[in-house]
Amino acid sequence: AATDMAKHGSLVKSFVGMLDTAASSGTTREQASCGAQNAEVHPSSVGFKPTTPEEAKQFLRVALKCADLGHLSLSWDQHLAWVERLEAEFFAQGDLEKAQGLPVSFLM
Repeated sequence: AATDMAKHGSLVKSFVGMLDTAASSGTTREQASCGAQNAEVHPSSVGFKPTTPEEAKQFLRVALKCADLGHLSLSWDQHLAWVERLEAEFFAQGDLEKAQGLPVSFLM
């Protein structure tokens, strides 16, 4: 899952690889840098457009990851409010799993 922190490193690595491939295929240094001479081509400067269903899925996984972790960029008070909501959700899920006789999910 895109929000699984155990898979964060591999998700980022594969996404950066996908952007590197996009940057090196068909985009010249001049096109990527808008004509600036000797500019480095950075994947973020290339207009990325998924070319396969898997690339589109990967792009959506990264978008979901950003949404999942976005509260970290908020002010402390806003961040804390989101963390409290998340904790409440986790405890509620664990309580529901116990009530249904299911094993409680990890970190719930």
